[in-house]
Amino acid sequence: MKRPVSSLALVAFLLAACAPRAAMPALSFASGGSMNTTTPATTVLSLIRDGLEKNDAAVVRRLVAPEYRQHNPMAEDGRAGLLGLLRTLPEPMTYDVRRVLQDGELVVVHSRLKLAGADFAAFDLFRVRGEQVVEHWDVLQPWQERTVSGRSQVDGPTEVTDLGRTEANRALVRDFLNEVLIGGQGSRVTDFISTQSYWQHNPNVGDGLAGFGAAMEGMAKAGVTMTYTRIHRLVAEGNFVFSLSEGQFGGQHVAFGDLFRLQDGKIVEHWDAIQEVPASSRNANGVF
Repeated sequence: MKRPVSSLALVAFLLAACAPRAAMPALSFASGGSMNTTTPATTVLSLIRDGLEKNDAAVVRRLVAPEYRQHNPMAEDGRAGLLGLLRTLPEPMTYDVRRVLQDGELVVVHSRLKLAGADFAAFDLFRVRGEQVVEHWDVLQPWQERTVSGRSQVDGPTEVTDLGRTEANRALVRDFLNEVLIGGQGSRVTDFISTQSYWQHNPNVGDGLAGFGAAMEGMAKAGVTMTYTRIHRLVAEGNFVFSLSEGQFGGQHVAFGDLFRLQDGKIVEHWDAIQEVPASSRNANGVF
């Protein structure tokens, strides 16, 4: 049986790995051509831009399947549940989309999200079949303006490259999660993480191995523990790999959303969001 990680060293390592609405940056569609071509990624972006941000029920009905499976615990299941949630919002949600990954029928959107007057670093994961969204997961973490590294929770490189390394990069991240974060092999960290260049977007940690050391000390003083127990989803496209995982953080049951950028067979950059899993949900699908 694999041993969950709860050591302060690994807690700090993960943390280290990891304005008004800006105009949406140019996005690359490495797997799906351009916005003139209908792909899972373009379907999701159309839903966000034309449906959710404009609170347009007709667009939502066209792009979301009636049997839409919802994993956000604040929303009821089905397309009707999503439309009901939108009707309760005091103003339409807005997305500052930074990255879009497409992996078969799965699409990850990484953004700064404004929802009900609050800002979040957000990962949204969608499943698309045909030209309709049929399933949705998300992990949201409150936005912090001040960060140790000076980088925000969503800035940094956006271009999808190295498509030929997609499966190798997926395997590397899977092994990192299983062997280091779940399996407890902390001594293998540098087998996966670059010791030369490692950029961090967790707001509480500085860059590189020095940031790791400072985080370890801080976590030890705070008495905070973390455990990764299971990987639920791995979405990969070229140099980016996203994972949706389950575990414990500070004694709470949480969802971990982690986005890794890889270069030359090593992880060189990391973004994350951590969200508590509530005891009850408005749907029966579970967060994962």
